[in-house]
Amino acid sequence: MDAVADATRQPITHRSAVLVALFEEGGETHVVLTRRSFQLRLHRGEIALPGGRSDAGETPIETALREAREEVGIAESSVEVVGWLNPIVTFASGSAIWPVVGLLRQRPTMVVDAAEVERAFTVSLAELLDPGAFLEERWRRGLSRPGSDLDDYFPIQIYRVPGDLVWGATARVLTELLCAVTRVEWPEAQRVWP
Repeated sequence: MDAVADATRQPITHRSAVLVALFEEGGETHVVLTRRSFQLRLHRGEIALPGGRSDAGETPIETALREAREEVGIAESSVEVVGWLNPIVTFASGSAIWPVVGLLRQRPTMVVDAAEVERAFTVSLAELLDPGAFLEERWRRGLSRPGSDLDDYFPIQIYRVPGDLVWGATARVLTELLCAVTRVEWPEAQRVWP
């Protein structure tokens, strides 16, 4: 996975996992999202999936379930793990993230850990698929990175959700999820990394 991290090749030393927690309500599938606390050192105030760093010896599934319980109060026993999405590397921190997909029997009663989460909320997949919700921008950094075009621009997916924007690693995970649900080829599926 070091081939998709910025700058010089280096081993990925931070493993993380997130829970893509899905449930049905009123004929719609919803996903659980959080706004990270503004007190955190990294990614403060960003919209995220419940998750975090793996403890030593922990599997990605164990990490995702533990973090969802710690951050928003979703009990491990209430989640049926059904699969996972492709691991990704965050370009800002070089952490490898394993997205674990889990089904909930019903809308969870969420209790947030205020040290980590500002608020927890849900959004329907239909809202994310709304034609006005998705935006892709081309960004450029002074440093070439994997996935850039010849002019060093790279795609950033953004979702407009009620009162907020989802971007970065969370938007990349949601894009792959939505591609799987709608059976549209995920843009990253055929990417060849230099």
